[in-house]
Amino acid sequence: MTFGKNDVQHSDISLDSPSQIITQTGTMIHPCVDPPLCDSCTRLELSFFDPICPDCREILVNPSTTVPEIFAIMRQWTPQTQQSLALLVDEILKRGANINDRDGLTDMTLLHYASKSGAAGIGDPESAMRVVLMLIDAGADVNIRCRWTNMTALHYAAYFDVVPVLKILLKATKALDIDSTCSEFEHGTALHIAASNLAHEACKILLQNGANPSLKDDLGRMPVDCVPDPSSYEEDSNMQQLVAKVKKTLSEALPPSQKQPPPNYDLVQSKVTLQALGLALGDKILVGGMKSGILRYCGPTDFAPGLWAGVELDESSGKNNGSVGGINYFNCPNNCGIFAPVSKITKLGAIQRSQTPPTPKWFSRDAASIDLSRVTAKVDTDGRILLSGSE
Repeated sequence: MTFGKNDVQHSDISLDSPSQIITQTGTMIHPCVDPPLCDSCTRLELSFFDPICPDCREILVNPSTTVPEIFAIMRQWTPQTQQSLALLVDEILKRGANINDRDGLTDMTLLHYASKSGAAGIGDPESAMRVVLMLIDAGADVNIRCRWTNMTALHYAAYFDVVPVLKILLKATKALDIDSTCSEFEHGTALHIAASNLAHEACKILLQNGANPSLKDDLGRMPVDCVPDPSSYEEDSNMQQLVAKVKKTLSEALPPSQKQPPPNYDLVQSKVTLQALGLALGDKILVGGMKSGILRYCGPTDFAPGLWAGVELDESSGKNNGSVGGINYFNCPNNCGIFAPVSKITKLGAIQRSQTPPTPKWFSRDAASIDLSRVTAKVDTDGRILLSGSE
């Protein structure tokens, strides 16, 4: 990559001669054009520019190839392109572009492109880190936002889980921007963004550097609430396991008083269940017909399927303080909390159903005193016995 000799202080990568650079004054937005394509790739009906192809590379290094055309190549989300980003950046700067120039289609800078180029399965994180380091050393502005997505380089690195780049960016800003928000993600932070894309390693790095797991976006969601629903993935798949890991990491980072019930908390179902039982949160109840307390929670839990009642007992004969497995469902003193299936609770003072079948209305106890002395038996011609009263 080509930078001025005095601009680079930390990079150990060799640089081309500074005489090759003719730097423009001020930044600009380069016009949007299509990427070039060599004759060989055209004959093969390939739809993208391949920097590894000798003929494509010849086009790339040709001085007549313009900065907008190289930006168009950089936009291609292919391994061949993203793993050749250092070469593309070098060619753009050789043509005198400003370090903070923008692509006319995406409004992204070189630093934006480099920050996401190390995405798993597409690019090389270590190579992306080296490009980012050199761009910062050469004066790239880490605070510039893309005007279409409102994302900074930090947001891109967090979304694409490029940990080596995240570390460089956080070091460059002393992590002062770690909780900066992005309107494209409902004004969520980098931690919200990483959580939404299951960028687990990025979540851990952000938390280690002081990201606040309690901040809420415009929808009232903390980062843990932005983790995708596991039911959207195949059961027992790697993605479901990743969901569980990200959720666990973010949940454990929350202060105890802010740990949330499971995201599948169904308020409507709980209300319907309580109404059917003639109960409401705050009611005095009996658990198993023996222990009395106050109903504090009704809903699903992480520790078992089904609907559960969380109860603050009147006496310290419980098992918790309203928290189980690091999740706070309600608050009460230690050893006063207990969970029970909803079927095991009843309202205190409610009339218990009798276990004796009700007496039919047609039955009267006076029947026992009926005088049968005048009732006689008769046998009809079919041999059936009939009872009748004497006249």
